Amino acid sequence: MKVLSFLSFVLIFSIVLSCQKDEMEITQQDINQQDQATPDFLTKDPTQNNGIQKYGAVYYLTPSAGPWDDNTADFQNEINKMGAHDILILRAGTHYLHGTAVINKPHLIIYGEPGCVIKKAGGHVSAIDLAEHGNYTRVDNIHIEGEQRGEPCMRVFSNHNYIVNS
Repeated sequence: MKVLSFLSFVLIFSIVLSCQKDEMEITQQDINQQDQATPDFLTKDPTQNNGIQKYGAVYYLTPSAGPWDDNTADFQNEINKMGAHDILILRAGTHYLHGTAVINKPHLIIYGEPGCVIKKAGGHVSAIDLAEHGNYTRVDNIHIEGEQRGEPCMRVFSNHNYIVNS
């Protein structure tokens, strides 16, 4: 009886270990796949000359003249012109958005120069939406102020995005 109990214990213990090993292998495999799936441009600094030359076109958005100067249409027009791997650099200063700028294309880089601030100036909207087709987009170094409004400053409906303040 003791031998049977011991064999049962060994069998159950080996099954538990094999299950844990498979989970660890799957986890490591997932990590490796994620590393391979991360596009190269997401890890580069877009302000470096060699980085800009490697990517597509570079667009610039000048700040608003004041709170009355709505920058939403200009922001959206620049996004609409962009293609994959293009860079939009928001110049230093305050960009007042009375509406929502929708990033609806994949593989874009939206980068704010130091001192770039987006202020929500409109009604019940977010300042920026990463739409469902805006996958693999990098939004970097942009400070968004909600101006004490209850709605979100940025909404994300897409996947694999890189949103940082570097």
